Amino acid sequence: MSSDRIDAILHFWFGDLDEIGMPQPEQFKKWWAKNPDFDRKIENLFLKDLGNADAGEYQTWLTQTRGQLAQILLFDQFPRNIFRDQEQMYAYDDKGLELSKAMVDSEAHLELPGICTTFALMPLMHSEKIEDQDRCVSEFEKLVAHYSKENKFERLTQEFSQNLKFAHQHRDIITRFERFPHRNEILGRESSAKEIEFLKQPGSSF
Repeated sequence: MSSDRIDAILHFWFGDLDEIGMPQPEQFKKWWAKNPDFDRKIENLFLKDLGNADAGEYQTWLTQTRGQLAQILLFDQFPRNIFRDQEQMYAYDDKGLELSKAMVDSEAHLELPGICTTFALMPLMHSEKIEDQDRCVSEFEKLVAHYSKENKFERLTQEFSQNLKFAHQHRDIITRFERFPHRNEILGRESSAKEIEFLKQPGSSF
């Protein structure tokens, strides 16, 4: 049963990966576009799994790399869809971050195919702590350096390079404000005058 649920989560999110671990183009659109139908589909298919993982019922998943990644998706990605624009979308970030750090510490994230590594690191990018942001930048720098050595990984290198750019942008915001201002309204935090001015600029929200 556990293996079936892990497979369901990973295949839903990544689809069929090619020989270098890249997904079909339509997967990128699903990940980064705001689509209420896609959000509700995740809720219908995986809300129960999120609750089970939060209750500690999926601890056996953590004995395998694929299971670790599946739990990271449950805690870090899926709540952002299920609870979009609600405070609860960030409620599981600490658990996702803990798993991400454990994978990086053990270098288990390097065992994942291609694009999957990005999502193992994503909780670091979502963190409002500068040390996590620094680590995120460092890990993507390593991935770019590693995969750029062989031409066959050109598309993967481009993807990691793009994520490195995003990692720098996230870190710059945390360096400047020590938090993500675009979360303030959702979390009931009062924005400073500088944050309000910043939020008027393109690229201030993710």
